[in-house]
Amino acid sequence: MSSYRVFGLLLLAPFFPFMSLAQQADSASAGIVARQTLVMTKPPEHVPSGTVVDGPIMGNGDVGVALGGPPEQQRFYMGKNDFWSKQASPMTVGGVQLTIPGLRDASYREEEDLFHAEVRGTFRSANTTVHTTSWVAATENLFLTKLEADDGPGVEVSAELFPAGAAIRNDDKTVNIGREQHGQGRWYFSGMIDEVHLYDRALDQDEVSQLMNLEEPAKGLIRRWAFDAQEGTTPQDTVAKLVTGPACPLPPSVYRPNERPVDETGCKPDGYHLDYQPYGVGKRGRAVKLMHGWSYIDAGQVPPVKQVSVAAWIYIFSAGDANCILSKGDWNDSYSLALDNGRLRFNVGELFVRSKDALPTNQWVHVAGTFDGSVLRAYVDGREVMPGARLLVSGNTADTLWVSRNADGPLDEQYAWRNPLGSTTTVTTKGREVSFAARLVGEPSSIQNGSIHFTLEPGKPVYLVEAILSDLDAPNHRALAQMRAGEMTVSEINRVLELHREWWRNYWSQSFVQIGDPVLERFYYASQYITASASRTGKVAPGLYGPWGTTDHPSWNGDYTLDYNLQTPFLGLYSSNHIATSDSYDPPVLAFVNRAKTYARTMLGVRGVYYPGHIGPWGLEREFDYDPFMGMKSNAGFLVMPMLMRFYSTYDDSYAVKVYPFIREVGDFWEDFLIKDHAQYIIREDCADEVGPWRSGPNWAKCAESQNPMNELAFLRATFKGLIDMSEELGLDASRRPTWRNIIDHLAPYPTGVRQGEKVFLTADAGDDGKPTTTIPAWGTLAVWPANQIGLGEDSQLLKIALDTIDQRGFNDHPLVPPAMARVGYDPNKLLAGLRKDALENGYPNGYIFFFGGGVESASTIPATINEMMLQSFSGVLRLFPVWPKDRDASFGNLRAYGAFLVSSELNQAEVKNLVIESEKGRDLALQNPWPGRALQVYRNGHEAEHAAGEIVKLKTSPGERIEVRPQ
Repeated sequence: MSSYRVFGLLLLAPFFPFMSLAQQADSASAGIVARQTLVMTKPPEHVPSGTVVDGPIMGNGDVGVALGGPPEQQRFYMGKNDFWSKQASPMTVGGVQLTIPGLRDASYREEEDLFHAEVRGTFRSANTTVHTTSWVAATENLFLTKLEADDGPGVEVSAELFPAGAAIRNDDKTVNIGREQHGQGRWYFSGMIDEVHLYDRALDQDEVSQLMNLEEPAKGLIRRWAFDAQEGTTPQDTVAKLVTGPACPLPPSVYRPNERPVDETGCKPDGYHLDYQPYGVGKRGRAVKLMHGWSYIDAGQVPPVKQVSVAAWIYIFSAGDANCILSKGDWNDSYSLALDNGRLRFNVGELFVRSKDALPTNQWVHVAGTFDGSVLRAYVDGREVMPGARLLVSGNTADTLWVSRNADGPLDEQYAWRNPLGSTTTVTTKGREVSFAARLVGEPSSIQNGSIHFTLEPGKPVYLVEAILSDLDAPNHRALAQMRAGEMTVSEINRVLELHREWWRNYWSQSFVQIGDPVLERFYYASQYITASASRTGKVAPGLYGPWGTTDHPSWNGDYTLDYNLQTPFLGLYSSNHIATSDSYDPPVLAFVNRAKTYARTMLGVRGVYYPGHIGPWGLEREFDYDPFMGMKSNAGFLVMPMLMRFYSTYDDSYAVKVYPFIREVGDFWEDFLIKDHAQYIIREDCADEVGPWRSGPNWAKCAESQNPMNELAFLRATFKGLIDMSEELGLDASRRPTWRNIIDHLAPYPTGVRQGEKVFLTADAGDDGKPTTTIPAWGTLAVWPANQIGLGEDSQLLKIALDTIDQRGFNDHPLVPPAMARVGYDPNKLLAGLRKDALENGYPNGYIFFFGGGVESASTIPATINEMMLQSFSGVLRLFPVWPKDRDASFGNLRAYGAFLVSSELNQAEVKNLVIESEKGRDLALQNPWPGRALQVYRNGHEAEHAAGEIVKLKTSPGERIEVRPQ
């Protein structure tokens, strides 16, 4: 008996009245998803990565883990959806490294088991075989790895956490003032330095202010370089040896800083006029003057320290990419105070904190950096720099390792766009913190030099357990992570595993598809696995690359990009009946409403909300060096689309109450921003796509497609229709509905033009030159999906134009295009072939489909497209297999349709065999007759009911009612 016929029997509900629709889906999905195991036979090539990873991945919607490295040095990179910097960028948490020397040159095999959400590894070398099973617990923030060895000698294993806590490495290098010491020296300072102080403790802000006021906290002072006559007369004052080049004799010893450097000796090396005076008038007394890329101070040896403070007065002549004020070795060896593109930067090892803005030139500035053993701080003129302190500290108890860090440190780039509202963060804004703790369970272990060491004996499995918590989980996250790791036992691990598997069984039971194509089925379920691993109720929404951040500096800032990246991962969830998985979508949007309202008033003088292109959670917004709106007014409208999808799919009034105020604000914006031109509402000054400095020419901020953009017209029609429907459902704003209907009725038509003899949709009506564009972009398909304004059963003229537009483009692998192709009835064989080709050519072994410019949004493409091919309902009419090849058997269970219906059906030998519909809300049902020309027999809750006939069959339903429909 084929698997299709098994499903067919399950849908014969009158014969199996005892089996609910959920039970049927559970039974069918268990068999289908259990076959979807992804196999990797070589170590990943893109772990770590600033974008999408290609190694095995796991997650629970908050914590994510990505595997990298060869068998002998496996690294498990941990991310957390709520670990964002104050500059609105997610950062990696860290991870654990397993070092197993006996697996050098071992074979590699990792299996990503989608059904159980577990990753199983097998690594074979000449002398041993090691098996691993890893999972991120679905019900709490635990990452667990089970290790087993086959017969043979014991296998030595060590586990260490990364990144290592910040600590000063006291090497034997001297202190240099005015350069960094890599190689023969580099990053020379250009200017004057005075009153350099070095302490063996972290000064507080008041003490830093004392130094700025030329007062000296005495406690902890180990070195002072004032470059005056008393140099070298006390233990703190050491001889500062000025090192200069031999090219020219030294000129007189005094140079006043407000004078421009001149050549006083007539020396002109390399054709340049240079000033070689070694000292100038300092902040107090004289200051050393360093110029020309080769002068510096060799300040000698200093005592070893565990804490440190470095402070100095500096007078900058010019700043390059890097200019070092003081260094003890290379910049990442011990500690250093430097300029980074003119910004103050203080390092301990590779950990650093950096000022937001460049320091002024040609004036005296006081700078300082402090480190108390865990926290780095930097100060400019006595004030702590933005974005604030960087914390990274680690340690261990008798059997547990732990690391704590924060996300307040700097990113690779800083931005200079002058925001009229100011920054969303200040120096005093608290940033996120996270801790993780690791412990071995099952066999004895020891901790040596910051690593867990143990011997893996054949037949004696052990478990490496990590607990990961942030300050959003608990204020005392470090203590609780240590406690949870410390209380784990084998029996407790088994209990956690059972709860984990139960959660995933329930998830997979919510729906299924079966299409007879192993490749597409594998990526369909891998995509569902990715979204479930990345998003969870009550947790922070995933950034661009989900919870699998493996770097502190993700591409495109890794944030919420609002012109499609934030919305798209959720768009395949509603029809798949994974509603709860989409819960994390709304909070960041709603948290930004007040700021978006202020933008609308301040920048455009209108009501409503105006959203920039990038935001973060909790109302955060990243800073830019160009206009973050990128010419577009469409971001808020696009944000509405997933909300409407969810509302129409569930008719959940509690959800409508939550999002309706935001959608009404979007309507308010457009009521004010639309222009009434005679009897028509038109849009002007709204770019159809991003514009930014990456576009060439001085006028990059202007766009050619700024009048009546195709996508915005569709968003407006959908938004105002949604406002009418929601307000009627909730009994609100009846007086405003005539205005909303009037806008819909008089909104400008979609822009069209002629291309290759066919009428097609255009990006927009016209640009600044008054000429319509003939481009056919991916953006133009947003009117079809997810705006749901064009498709089967709707306006036949618009449908033909849409189909001709898409047909001229052919298959496009942009994540938003294939579902639109299904919506308008594109050739199903070509569509399936395009999806398959995309999966094979761009799919990673872990189930990700890599698309340039983004990450988790590609996880919606295949599920949304397959679902649309097998079931459509956006127009209010259920259509079964509307864009599916009739010669390809397929089945689906519990797909969700508009109207809050759960639908299951099967296509076998070109005929629909079964149809089961569960009505959640008791709404009226309209069904395109799956058996054209034949009368239908309706069953209600397992009992024979009425007959029906016609091309469109209309049925009344009751909440919770189960309806089966068959041909007579």
